[in-house]
Amino acid sequence: YYVVPTDPEWNKYPPGLREFCENPQDNPLQTPSGKIEFYSERLARHFPDDEERPPLPHWIPYGETHQESLLHPRAKKYPLLIVSNHGRWRVHANLDDVTWFSRSGCRGK
Repeated sequence: YYVVPTDPEWNKYPPGLREFCENPQDNPLQTPSGKIEFYSERLARHFPDDEERPPLPHWIPYGETHQESLLHPRAKKYPLLIVSNHGRWRVHANLDDVTWFSRSGCRGK
């Protein structure tokens, strides 16, 4: 396999929400309260009867798609779940071969 080298200037990029964590009053988030919200006032106001997206997140054990839950019987045989986020300048793999992206300097950062 190939290990992507770390950007030598990685420490110049501040971690997400750093300013908010250091001083939430002067650096509020873009939420109605300016804080991290677990209950969404916007969802409650705009979609009060939406059962799929209630204002307070909740556990939905099974759906119509594949099951990625350690509670699922298949997890006894396959207990490893992997979450792999895309890199900073990637959204999806289906545009990796677009010449513009490789020329933009965004790839590999």
